[in-house]
Amino acid sequence: MLLKRHLIAFLLIPSLLFGSLPCTTEAKVITETERLQLLLQIKDLLNILARLQEQAKIQEEIREVKKTPYQSVYYNFPHQNIYFVTNNQLENSDGSKILFTTHKELFDLFTKVVGRAEVNKYVYEWRIFNNKNSDLGAYVELMSTTNNGPRNWVVGVNTEGYDSENQNSFINLFIHEYGHIVLYDLKTFEQNYKKKFLDCCRRS
Repeated sequence: MLLKRHLIAFLLIPSLLFGSLPCTTEAKVITETERLQLLLQIKDLLNILARLQEQAKIQEEIREVKKTPYQSVYYNFPHQNIYFVTNNQLENSDGSKILFTTHKELFDLFTKVVGRAEVNKYVYEWRIFNNKNSDLGAYVELMSTTNNGPRNWVVGVNTEGYDSENQNSFINLFIHEYGHIVLYDLKTFEQNYKKKFLDCCRRS
């Protein structure tokens, strides 16, 4: 729509420019200076149009890029909902605007526990499942392991037993899961773990 408005303006401006010249009953011969000025103005308008077309193309490409949920390796079971996390906001992976209250409450609680900056830094997907027969209260799964790129994580939560009036058990659960992320992200963690493990084995 914005591009259409600019195109209409582009088509109208030359007529306005020529129409702004003094009108007499006799045909007016424009000077060479006026002609060059008009050509420069038209050239500028063409440059503006080219930039608008490029911007429209970029916006269209952005709209065409559709996120797809990560294919879990360890927790590949049905989930009630999968959300993408962008700037501390949940976006339903199916493209709908539906955001269930409980899912949002749990995400807000997790954000309150670990902090907005940490959520932005680590969490890429927020997954919800409900299984009263499972001992799994929540999980985290690393999506990328590159040293230079962002370390994106999936956070999954079992809503079974959640009570908005008593969130203590889920606060403890989120602290535990966040601990996995923080420890794994420490560059020296694996080295220190192996050293301590081997030391314990030698002593035993």
